[in-house]
Amino acid sequence: QLGPEQPVYGLQAAALDGETEHATQIEDRATHFIEVLRVRQPDGPYFLGGSSFGGMVAFEMAQQLSMQDQKVALLVMIDTPSPGVPTDISVDEVENDVNILAFLVGMDANISAPLDQIRQMNPDEQIEYFLEYGKRTHKLVPDTSPEQLYHFLHLFKTDIQAQWGYAPQVYPGQIIFFRANERYELINPPNPERGWLNLASGGVEVYEVPGNHLTMNYSPHVEVMAKRLRIYLSHSRSNIK
Repeated sequence: QLGPEQPVYGLQAAALDGETEHATQIEDRATHFIEVLRVRQPDGPYFLGGSSFGGMVAFEMAQQLSMQDQKVALLVMIDTPSPGVPTDISVDEVENDVNILAFLVGMDANISAPLDQIRQMNPDEQIEYFLEYGKRTHKLVPDTSPEQLYHFLHLFKTDIQAQWGYAPQVYPGQIIFFRANERYELINPPNPERGWLNLASGGVEVYEVPGNHLTMNYSPHVEVMAKRLRIYLSHSRSNIK
């Protein structure tokens, strides 16, 4: 949606291979991603962005690059949670496996069994239930295995711990923040941008996007973000010239 003239490069966490252990600190992940990034592009200006937890890593990358006197022309965060432990929901609610799995497979209010009933199942039964639901509703790819879902659950909980242990410093630039207008409060409290408002000296521009934390990244909702991003990308390039 950004157009054929705008290449996009994805940075994937090494731990997704099922063999590499997740770095437990956001600073370490950002440092590693910068090393990979600078192989492709040794110097700025850089255009960085990340969805959800990835936005927090992008923020730390922008921070570290700025400290290295590298120009960051654009920093985008897509429904990124606020840093630190949330104050409006309990830690037990966020770390509960059933809540996380329901969120990961995009389970809505019209579920075939209440979450309380699912919590009475043993862990293997819970995985099988959400696996079947995710495939039936096309929220998971057909060949997703129980082992992969267990692994992704582990990575998600590791990311939560990394998020809560992160103490970001004020970034000397601007944040463009896209917020989903549908919230799943057990995992995605309302107004996640509030935790970032005082962490960018250039201000935080917030835009609401149709959809939830996951569906905002898919058509037709993603076009709302792309339209806004094209404006910022064009403006940033003009300033660089």
